[in-house]
Amino acid sequence: MATDIVEQFKRVVFRNPMSVSLDTKVLEAMVVMGRKSNPGESNNRVAPEHHDIASTDCVIVVDQKKIVGLLTAKDLLSFAAQQLPIEQLTLREVITHKPITAKESALTDLPSLLDLFEQHQIRHLPILDEQDCLAGLISYESLLRRINAIATERTNAPPAVEERWKLAFSGSKDGIWDWDLKSNIKFFSSRWKEIRGFRDEEIGNSPEECLSRIHPEDYDRVLAVLSAHLARETELFECEYRARCKDGSYLWVLDRGQALRDEAGQAIRLIGSSTDITARKSAELALQEKQAQFQHMTENVPGMIFRYVLH
Repeated sequence: MATDIVEQFKRVVFRNPMSVSLDTKVLEAMVVMGRKSNPGESNNRVAPEHHDIASTDCVIVVDQKKIVGLLTAKDLLSFAAQQLPIEQLTLREVITHKPITAKESALTDLPSLLDLFEQHQIRHLPILDEQDCLAGLISYESLLRRINAIATERTNAPPAVEERWKLAFSGSKDGIWDWDLKSNIKFFSSRWKEIRGFRDEEIGNSPEECLSRIHPEDYDRVLAVLSAHLARETELFECEYRARCKDGSYLWVLDRGQALRDEAGQAIRLIGSSTDITARKSAELALQEKQAQFQHMTENVPGMIFRYVLH
């Protein structure tokens, strides 16, 4: 990696992520997750001043130094909803699939890394060394913090630096947006516009270019989520909603971002990404419709028995 790229990744990779074995009890793993790792500990290979690390709220599950799973706070909520006996079960009994990982040698730039997070809609990315062993962890929050830091560094930078930053992120597979809350100017990448069917010159730099195209049924909800984040009630701004395209149709998008704040804690900038999730939402809605039809059928045909005959 070039020196500047190495420095970028040093700031987002947490070198001392918490890990447990497959035979650890779920309850014990939850206790481990609740502990806060100190980036300044001697066994962490990155100095504290080089970190933009947010709370990782996850534990990596390893077996013979190989990553086999990832336990997150979201998983624990799911276990609670299913009323699973977490004090008895081990991780071997609940881990069902390997997480998305990336080799450190394959990381080339922040836009590509952001694409990886958005493509798989993940919040944590374990990093592997050349022997496929755990080398570190990147969280979506730490990545956004680094992007925000870059935005801060370029705020008073020469125009050429500003243009290079925009050019780098314009090549992302997801739409990138950058909202300067002081000037109320919002940058939209070419991909952001393309997703909605527009050419570069057809979208200006007003926040209304986005806000005015939110589906009326989603508008108040999006603003509520945005207001909560600006008020520091949430770590991230994250919201799914319908956006109107140039041809009048609507697509589902997932917007995720994080505010950059001044010394007083006031939000001064908001940077994030926009991912087209129309295909996933269509599949979810189709499944919900089938489940509703099935429920209606069983409720209206008492005693009906469904039998599958294998030939």
